[in-house]
Amino acid sequence: MRKWVYGAVALVLAGLFWYSTGNVGKNDHEAAYKELSKVREKLEKAGTARVDFTASLTGGKPFGEWQGTSVVRFTEPSWDTSYTRMAGTGTDGITARRVHVGNADYYTSTDLIAPDGRPWWDASRTAQVWGDQLSNPQLNVADITTWLPFFGGLDVYLADSAKQSDHKYRLECMSGRSVCPPPFGTRLDDHFDQTSPPILTAQLDDDGRLVKLDVECVLTNSDKVEPGDVSLRPKATYYVKASFELSGFGDDAQIQAPADAEITASNRVVPKGRS
Repeated sequence: MRKWVYGAVALVLAGLFWYSTGNVGKNDHEAAYKELSKVREKLEKAGTARVDFTASLTGGKPFGEWQGTSVVRFTEPSWDTSYTRMAGTGTDGITARRVHVGNADYYTSTDLIAPDGRPWWDASRTAQVWGDQLSNPQLNVADITTWLPFFGGLDVYLADSAKQSDHKYRLECMSGRSVCPPPFGTRLDDHFDQTSPPILTAQLDDDGRLVKLDVECVLTNSDKVEPGDVSLRPKATYYVKASFELSGFGDDAQIQAPADAEITASNRVVPKGRS
């Protein structure tokens, strides 16, 4: 009788151990999914953040490099960016400020000038000379909002596979997911129509907010060219690298378009000293 009781107790304890470890594993998988799938929601809840960035698009000439700081509002995204350095073929060290409100982008720079002398211009109405087509900030390589949509469309398996350690993930954005490129939805699509899966390495804080994001991917072109397309289509392989560090969550941010009187009516702006 005593042996039977001991055996029954042992069987019950083994069952409890199996049940608890099985549920811990399941909960671990679900925890990764819940944390990673809420990256954008957490940022929108925070409202705003300071984003320090460096980014590059390289593979030969032309090329693009950007460095600076953005103040980003994540709900109905808008941002105020100070580029401390932009470089491309023929230019090195251009500084500029960009304000994105709604669907409009406004720029001002002490290195570029409009014939009428007004300090701001609307990128949709005024041509800008940044050095070359691949150093254009409108490619949005250096904008964190370009990459945040790639956290969408996850499932438990993908999130669990992406986990590297507590609050750190390495996520490949495969083209089978509807949120993954191509297209990117930026001016990058004017120049490249093929990409490797973008790789996002994300570090979250204990509250699940994104505090660091590294991005890398490879861009190429097919031989397909639409009739009348005059965009630069590099034959070389190009590499995107971007790094973002987020801080100052919830800080007050007044992001507004410049006054109409400050926006140039000229059809172009050029580097100072060049007509």
